[in-house]
Parts: sequence; structure tokens; C-alpha cells
Amino acid sequence: MNSKPEQPRRYDAVLGGTQPGAIGGLVLGGLEGVRQRLTLPDEDQRVQALQDALKYGRSGLSLVIKGLQDESLLVQKTAFVLLRHRKDAEIRKALQGFNFYRFFGCLRTLKGGQQTAISPDGETIALLNKSIKVYDHPSGELLYSMPHHPGGWELFILSNEAQFFIRSTAGDQHRLEVWQQAELLHTLYGHGAAIRSLALSGDQRTLASGGDDGTIKLWSVRSGKTLWTIDKSLAQGTHTGPVLGLAFSPDHKTLVSHGADGKVKLWDLESRDRPRLLQVRGLRFLTISTEGLLAGVDWEGKVRLWHLASGTFLQLLDRRFYDCYLAFSPSGRTLAIASSLSIYLYDLRTGKPSCTLLGHERAIDGLRFNSTGEWLVSSSQDKKIKIWGVP
Repeated sequence: MNSKPEQPRRYDAVLGGTQPGAIGGLVLGGLEGVRQRLTLPDEDQRVQALQDALKYGRSGLSLVIKGLQDESLLVQKTAFVLLRHRKDAEIRKALQGFNFYRFFGCLRTLKGGQQTAISPDGETIALLNKSIKVYDHPSGELLYSMPHHPGGWELFILSNEAQFFIRSTAGDQHRLEVWQQAELLHTLYGHGAAIRSLALSGDQRTLASGGDDGTIKLWSVRSGKTLWTIDKSLAQGTHTGPVLGLAFSPDHKTLVSHGADGKVKLWDLESRDRPRLLQVRGLRFLTISTEGLLAGVDWEGKVRLWHLASGTFLQLLDRRFYDCYLAFSPSGRTLAIASSLSIYLYDLRTGKPSCTLLGHERAIDGLRFNSTGEWLVSSSQDKKIKIWGVP
């Protein structure tokens, strides 16, 4: 056994000189040979050199880490693929700020449904066809199924690990149903008009619902009790039209709402004081990152970012988007924007797109990263679900 991993081995060819070998010619063996091949102009040679570097212990691993800074995207991608599943602290640190979203492509396509809900962690999917089926999409395992409400149109959301499934149905009663693992846990009444928006806090304890009458209600998921009703009877008022979207802050202390009246309101769930107003001409969709960034697309198709705690405006992206869905990566450094048939992955450090993902044939209607950010799940009106990641 070779006790000096940097030295040539039985499978390494050795040259007598000190100059790098010509492309296609014989190349110096051992770790020094790998180093020299990484200086060659041909990127295929450098890719092969990185793959060989792992044969030479920690010294070879250091060369692979340096490959993350290579001028060639192919070499960078190779280095990332070789390193991404390793747990070494040195490697985790090197990958922490590395933008691997530049290399995303479609990993697989799944059959979708008439309506789709993706869990916040991107691991489970609910599909509505003749019934509602909830799947663990990495394995394809059917977790449970529920009957489709005969009233027709439904609005539903799914919690992490598919523990809770929450839906509202069209009809005179404007009710909500909270299901736990295919068992009906609660039926909630209280809205005076159709329910337009739903949100579940990250700790899965609180449900928020918004109606066409401008009312917002907060519920205990476990008990089914009403925690707070925000309606026209409050001195601070609520929205004067339908509540189009709701989102909880990462600490569950703030609820953000936007309505057809063009206003965006930030509600303090502890003090229940008068809400803060965000200065923007209405939003069509909003989402909040784990780092406390708020992203929204306004009625003009412009994507804007704010610091949630202060309400400070931070950034305006460089183009207009329509029929948008937004999703932050877990690090908060990348924002995925689904606009019509395309998905744009924006690096928020540069304000520029890292890549564009194409493949859906109709408008995209759902978008989520998984909890590690390794893949992105999208659903579409073409009844297909696509999983995107680094091949």
C-alpha cells in the first residue's frame, strides 16, 4: 500500500521532464500530475484531473475545492458535484457562499393534477383530480388520500411532512377544514364571504385565512379556536376589499397581508397594535425568507424586496414579470421567480439571474425549494410537476 498518497501509483504514467504534457499526450502521474493537468487550457482535461484528485487524500481534496473558482463553469460544476455530499467542515465552509443554482436543470417530471399544493419544505405534494392524494415526491410514496369536495373549486395548503392539510371550499358556508393525516380534525366557520387566501405559520400552530369581505382570521390549528379576527369593527381597520395573500414572518410574530385595495399591511401578532403599512402600489404575490426578507411582485410586474422588521426598501429587480410565483432559497440569497412558462433564479447579491429554467408548457402555479435548497419543485397548469436541481 502506498503510504505517500501524493506519489505516483501503479495506474499513473510518469514523464521524465518537468514540463506539462501536451494535450492528448502522456501526463505526469501522482498529485503533481493532477496539479499540472489543472493548468491545461482544455477544460475536459481539467474535469478529469479533478475526478482523479480525490485519489490523493486531503491534498487532492484541496485541489477540488480550488476547482470551485475555475474560470470554466463546467469545471466549477464538476467540483461542486464531487463535494456536495461530503460533510467535512472545510468543504461545508467552501460551499456556503457558492452559487450552485447556475447549474440547475430538470431532474425529473411527475404527473400533476387539476390543482396542486407543495409543502413549505418542498418534500410533499397534494394533487387534486377525482380525489386529493398526498405524495412524498422524492420516493413517490402515496401518504394518504381524501375525497374531493363536491362543491367544485377548492383552495388548499399543505404543511411540512404533510401532517396537516387545510382547505376551503366554494359554497354558502365559506368553511375551512383542517385535516390531520387524512382524518378531519376541525371544521371552522366564521368568514362571511368566500375565502381567498390561506397561510400556515412555520411552527404549524397558527392558521391565517383571508376573505373577499376583507376579513382576516387567525385560528389555532390544534384546537380549532379563533385566536383573532381582523375586520371592519377594529379601529385600525382592515382591507377594504378581498385579502389576496397572507404570509407569516419566520418568528411567527408578524403576519403580512395584501389586498385588492392595493395596500400591504404588517400585523404585530403579539401587541395587536395598528398595522404598519408598506409603501407600494399593491402586490399580486408575496413571500418571506427565513432571513426576514419580504419579496413581492406589484401590479406593474416589478419584483421588490424589503427588510421585514424595518420595512426598509432594499432592491428592485431589473425586469418585469407576469403571472408570478416567488420562492426564496433556504439561505435567502436566491429568489426563484416563476413568470408564465419560465423560472428565473436570481442571485440577490448581484441582482442578476443565475439561470433560466424552461420546460413547462402552460403557466406555472406553484414553486418551492426543499429545506436544504438542493432542489426546486414547480407545478403548472400543464398538469406536470418538475423537480429541478444539479444533475
